[in-house]
Amino acid sequence: MKYSEAKDILEKKEKAKAVLEEYNKIATAHEQFGFKNRRELINALQEIDQGDRKSGRRGPRGLAPEVITKIKKLKAAGKTNAAISRDVNVSALTVAKYVKNGPATPAEATATPPKPKAPAPKAAKVKKKSTRAKKK
Repeated sequence: MKYSEAKDILEKKEKAKAVLEEYNKIATAHEQFGFKNRRELINALQEIDQGDRKSGRRGPRGLAPEVITKIKKLKAAGKTNAAISRDVNVSALTVAKYVKNGPATPAEATATPPKPKAPAPKAAKVKKKSTRAKKK
């Protein structure tokens, strides 16, 4: 076997390995969003797409603070994203977004944010004395 043939085989093997890793990530995506299986995830994605096409809207919709609080309470109670989505009538992907990006507990969801710290005062500039000898 020639060196170039062996090199080609190794490159194909590395590409196949990378493809397999990506497939495994996709194959378990439903678990990351709290669905029982991939079919539930696909159905939720299609539902979102159809809703967006009908309304002409694209992108995330803002949820009312009461809904966000309810999502947080249900998540703290141990419910899955899919179960929460059925309870509050939003997609499981939306629930996952608010669970992932939002505060961890319902108390944090309704708490007032801390006040930002005041910036530190700037130090006064001090002129440096020149080290050059003055000309006479």
